[in-house]
Amino acid sequence: MNQFWKNQIKVGTPLPSQLYSSPFIRAVRTCQITFGDILIENGKQKPMVLEDLREVMGLYPYDKRGRMSRLRAEFPNFDFEEGLEEEDTLWKPDYRETREEHATREGRAFDIIFNSQHKDHAYVSITVHNGTIGAILLLLRRTRFIIPTGGAFAFVIKAVKISA
Repeated sequence: MNQFWKNQIKVGTPLPSQLYSSPFIRAVRTCQITFGDILIENGKQKPMVLEDLREVMGLYPYDKRGRMSRLRAEFPNFDFEEGLEEEDTLWKPDYRETREEHATREGRAFDIIFNSQHKDHAYVSITVHNGTIGAILLLLRRTRFIIPTGGAFAFVIKAVKISA
């Protein structure tokens, strides 16, 4: 993905003006590898890690988030959503989140993204795993499909604020 973005820069593709990531180490690492020498290491951006961008929760130990102290130590160039606890208190060993619950959670993440200090950014990058992409597609009422390992999925979302 890093070389992909370097090639896109050469043809004038705009870079994301804000980076977001799941709090799973493999996603944060992917964001670092993808944008590290392009946007992160030179101080142009500090990616934001959001808890709600994580993979489906429950039952399986691989869906449990790692300790925050490890994330902060390994990725000092990243910002972390306020309130993230050291241990993963959201993961439950006896309950697996439904697709609908996951989609609702991704809606909360989008609320943060669209209502945050970064709301005026035209392009953002969200580094997540396949299950989260599926939940986002469900949230957006789009057809679900499987993204291959190491794959990327680009889509455009226009946010419109609706007054009550």
